[in-house]
Amino acid sequence: MSLNKILDTPTHVIETVGAVTLLSKAGQERQWRDSELERTDALVILPDYPIDLTVYRQELRNYPQTADFPNGTRPTI
Repeated sequence: MSLNKILDTPTHVIETVGAVTLLSKAGQERQWRDSELERTDALVILPDYPIDLTVYRQELRNYPQTADFPNGTRPTI
């Protein structure tokens, strides 16, 4: 499990049916953001990685606090 994961609050869960949980748009965006942070966890320690991942990862962390969240533009590398 990633240390970056931020748990969805009940307001992001629309419905839970058995093992399936339907998420709101905000919940889906947070889930995407968490997966991007997890995907880049190991890459950020590589000194010769071709892009500055620290900037991208900070933008991911700030994304839920932006004025146009969850309908805005996702951060990109």
